[in-house]
Amino acid sequence: MLFIGYDFSFSQLAAVDPQAGPFVALLAMLASVNIVSAAVPIVLISKFALKKGQKWAWYYLLFMLVWEGFNDVYSVTQFYFETGAPMFVMPWLFCTLMAVGLYKTRKQIFS
Repeated sequence: MLFIGYDFSFSQLAAVDPQAGPFVALLAMLASVNIVSAAVPIVLISKFALKKGQKWAWYYLLFMLVWEGFNDVYSVTQFYFETGAPMFVMPWLFCTLMAVGLYKTRKQIFS
């Protein structure tokens, strides 16, 4: 949701409600937990299943790129444009590495 015409800083937000600061910090931590919780199965599946050439692993990783990765990239990029908080590096890195990895392994998996 876009808040056109509204501009606020973290200190202004905290001045409105003392609980707003900890809540925004909690949101940032939850975003990080979301990325880590997606990364653990991706690393394990990549190491054990994709390395053995199992097609289901490639499709699972593609699904995770589209579902988890693009969703997070969209959300944190919107958050950045709304607040100026630079939280968008991790999801963009996640998507870039996933896309490169899937591209590089496609011939191995589908040949």
